[in-house]
Amino acid sequence: AALAAGAVLGNNYWWTGVAKYNEYQQMANYVNVDPSVDKGTSFMDAGSVYFKEGSSVDLTKAIAFRNGLTYCVAPIYSEPLEGTGNERKTAAGFVIPKSGTLDFWAVGTDCCGTTGTPFQCHDATSPFARSGLRIVEDNHKAMYQLAVQEWTATTGIPARNPLFFQWVVDPIAVEEHYRSLSSNSMFKLTCGYGIAAFFIAYVLHMVFRHFKVL
Repeated sequence: AALAAGAVLGNNYWWTGVAKYNEYQQMANYVNVDPSVDKGTSFMDAGSVYFKEGSSVDLTKAIAFRNGLTYCVAPIYSEPLEGTGNERKTAAGFVIPKSGTLDFWAVGTDCCGTTGTPFQCHDATSPFARSGLRIVEDNHKAMYQLAVQEWTATTGIPARNPLFFQWVVDPIAVEEHYRSLSSNSMFKLTCGYGIAAFFIAYVLHMVFRHFKVL
């Protein structure tokens, strides 16, 4: 029982923050990325991205995909996705980015309406946010991919190599939060195990004493 409990709690401790923090430490950081010009293929190893001034999340173009949780996605852009000029457009009237693909996406779970709006994931509504922290959970990325596929089918704008991010004010602060979270979990795990071990030892002692085993 102790071994099983240790395995479960240890696994929870690892995924609470340690795995995420360690993965971010091994990934690259990029600055001044232009989401309307740059392509996702150039940033496949990105852990955090600081986008160029003027970049933002198009909250009005968000979409949601439901599969148990609601998976919310919204495009990150630096130039409008709608226009009346001579920009290259899709059949649906949307402006195709200069890169020819829309690869940078702000995402989150259960943080938007059933259609995608209002989109309130992480710091999406903050005027000070201009950075993204990469999503590393593979099971979530698959769901976000399906949401983006639905979005591209509606707008006609390609998303050939979509990258998914938490839209945040300070990526470093979020990374440190994961590290702190894992440390707190370890402390609670250690204390909990110590208390449980003492309690079990006490109960066994009383049982053995009652039956005069000891």
